[in-house]
Amino acid sequence: MTLFAGTFENKVDGKGRVSVPASFRAELEGRHNNAVYIYPSLEYQAIEACPVEWMEEMKAGIQRLPKFSKERRALGMSIFGRARLLRFDDGGRLVLPKDLADRAGIAERAVFVGNGDSFLIWNPEAAGVAFDDAFRTVVDEALTVDTANGGKNGGES
Repeated sequence: MTLFAGTFENKVDGKGRVSVPASFRAELEGRHNNAVYIYPSLEYQAIEACPVEWMEEMKAGIQRLPKFSKERRALGMSIFGRARLLRFDDGGRLVLPKDLADRAGIAERAVFVGNGDSFLIWNPEAAGVAFDDAFRTVVDEALTVDTANGGKNGGES
């Protein structure tokens, strides 16, 4: 099972190349020729990146929707229509497609944010705002996590 965790900021060079954090690369190493799918995030002004298996899960979920439904077409086009399969170069870098980088406001620096089974690539300032908003939501709405052992917040009831 893949787990992307942590936050890392890296320089983007003039050709759009950016080093992917070593811990993220390690999660993908040896799978599908060290490839990752990227596409515009459906929630944020960022780029979402996920392993091939996660994209296959999304495909299966979308295929369960009724054929020719508005939901199926919208999700399919929004995710698959703009997705790119990228491979790391020998230095562990990805070349961010210009259209996706521009949409996310990524120029000289990129912030990688682990999101469990995927990760987001942000403009540094936008990442800071998103972190603050997410934390405020967790606190204001007293959000908790239901764990596999049936309890919340690490099994406490």
